[in-house]
Amino acid sequence: MPALHRLIAALAPLMPALRALAPQPVTAAERLAAFPTRGLPLSRPVDIRWNGHQIPFVEAETDGDLAVALGLVHAHLRGGQIALMKRVAQGRLSEIAGPVARDIDHALRILDYGHAADTVIDRMPDDSRAFAEAFVTGVNAYHALERAPPPEFALLGLRHEPYTLRDLWTIGRLAGSDINWVAYFGLLRERGTPGFAEAWARTLKAGANAVTSFTLDSRQVALATLLTATGRTGSNSVAVAAAHSASGGAMIASDPHLALSLPNLWLVAGMRSPGYHMAGLMVPGLPFVAVGRSLHLAWGGTNMRAASSDLYDVGALPAAEIETARDGDPHPLLAAGAAQDPTQPLRPDRQRRQGGAQPARRHHRPALDRA
Repeated sequence: MPALHRLIAALAPLMPALRALAPQPVTAAERLAAFPTRGLPLSRPVDIRWNGHQIPFVEAETDGDLAVALGLVHAHLRGGQIALMKRVAQGRLSEIAGPVARDIDHALRILDYGHAADTVIDRMPDDSRAFAEAFVTGVNAYHALERAPPPEFALLGLRHEPYTLRDLWTIGRLAGSDINWVAYFGLLRERGTPGFAEAWARTLKAGANAVTSFTLDSRQVALATLLTATGRTGSNSVAVAAAHSASGGAMIASDPHLALSLPNLWLVAGMRSPGYHMAGLMVPGLPFVAVGRSLHLAWGGTNMRAASSDLYDVGALPAAEIETARDGDPHPLLAAGAAQDPTQPLRPDRQRRQGGAQPARRHHRPALDRA
């Protein structure tokens, strides 16, 4: 009997995760009934209409209330996904997966997606910051009022944490990762070998897929999967001028070529307020429509397969020039510089001014070969 008691005690912490492996079916009506409608941080009534596919249309009397309601909707539909994306962007996967994710966290922390978040927040226009802060308020209000956490929380051992403006920008930077980094991880392994300079020049001229022609190790494959959101290679966008369409209106068709996943990378929503009227695809946790349309304008995006990141050889620089410490943890950095052949050493005279106004920082990041 004591042995049975010890076994039960050992398994007890696992019970929530085990139950999450087989969640009880929930009807659409039950899901909608779980959406809080009282005690919300709204100044005026807001209408949220849901179609048969659980796609919301939010109508608010003020732009601030629209932002709050969008935060509520995102938390309702993708609360678990937002919590997981936050931990990915912060390099905290080891909290979920244990030591097996340590190397990935190491790489993610070197990439340091939140590095510029505070600066971006400080420079946001007042109206943009107010809208983003209202969205964050909505996300947090939902979690404070929800009846039960999303099933992913029990499965992954997650705990609710306040969502912040800094989290929003860090996740946004993760969503905007340059897929060329994935190719760089493989190319950097060949650095210093005969033909590398030629291969690099050909890559810049022809563009590249996010996958190199030689095999990456398992850690690089895992990191590449995170950075590209398990995306397929390829992307396209087609625009037709109004003069060439049968309807007399301009048209655009965008296909970002992202793989199917559960939950999906996109959240579909529509909205209307005094300052906004649009519908389209949003990234969970971010208060903007990435691909969508209004009454008068449509927009999309595609990957140009262009070399939009530069690499620099900082191997000849003193260690103090390429490393700094934050909270006792060294973060390798790259020195700032103008576009330059990455096969050649960085020349101090090529350092540039960042953003056209601030002096070039002596410490810039990340050092991809260490990631």
